[in-house]
Amino acid sequence: LIEHWREVFFYNKTEHVVIPCTINNQFLNLDLNNEELINKRNVLGLNANDIVYVYSGSIAGWQSFELLLRFIEPILEYSKQNKMMFFSNLNENIQSLMVKFPEQVICRLLKPNEVPEYLCVGDYALLLREESITNKVASPVKFAEYLACGLCVIISENLGDYSNYISKNTELGSLITDYKLDGKIAFEKKNNISNIAKKEFSKTSYIEHYKKVIS
Repeated sequence: LIEHWREVFFYNKTEHVVIPCTINNQFLNLDLNNEELINKRNVLGLNANDIVYVYSGSIAGWQSFELLLRFIEPILEYSKQNKMMFFSNLNENIQSLMVKFPEQVICRLLKPNEVPEYLCVGDYALLLREESITNKVASPVKFAEYLACGLCVIISENLGDYSNYISKNTELGSLITDYKLDGKIAFEKKNNISNIAKKEFSKTSYIEHYKKVIS
């Protein structure tokens, strides 16, 4: 965003403070439990060994569904063990995908307080956006929430600062252009991803930044 200000608005000051997306206490206090994850999968009709890709959030006016389709359809065709989980309202695009892969695509609308505990059932989270100025300067909180739930994030190129962040921290996910079909994420790795997110994206980690803003 600062680079955009400099290029477009000729901003040349240094008094700014950059605070990335941060997680609230609902995600910060989340404790992963392998047995509970398996139970939640059973509730959703998923098997313990399924490889689960997740999208969570609003789909109103979503313009990137074609991008998601191009990514997920070959994965679903490759193996019935690969599943796509939408935590959102059902729409025509999702319905069409469910018709094509009736045993592999699930859609469930959650209450806000249910989101963290159900997100944890996934292995990979999809954060796919078309390239645009808006997305280039975005800082989607969903990125930190996915990581806090122990998910490897598969992300588009040039999505805020987080595409570069993932490129430098490949244990946390991959760019969509670099992703190679992989297996289920081990619980130990999920737990490690979650702990990293809680450390790097908690509000307390940026307390000095907040103080600078209000001083």
